[in-house]
Amino acid sequence: MNDAVSKPLTPRDRSRVFVVDDHPLVRESLVTLIGRQPDLLVSGQAGDSATAFAAMMCEPVDVAVVDVALPGESGLELIKRLQA
Repeated sequence: MNDAVSKPLTPRDRSRVFVVDDHPLVRESLVTLIGRQPDLLVSGQAGDSATAFAAMMCEPVDVAVVDVALPGESGLELIKRLQA
């Protein structure tokens, strides 16, 4: 049995997640659920592709949770732009 106490993760040790969904209730629910995970850190959220892209270009993230159906540019187009 390991009696060592695990030390809390710092923000640097946690994966940064950005949430993109045009429905505020869905977005807030995802942010809350992700925020409860000890190894994840919500670094931002947006309701549309343009806002999300601008935010993620300023501060890169490890993971993006993206709704496919967004107003204007689709979530799939956002993912393509982020990959490029």
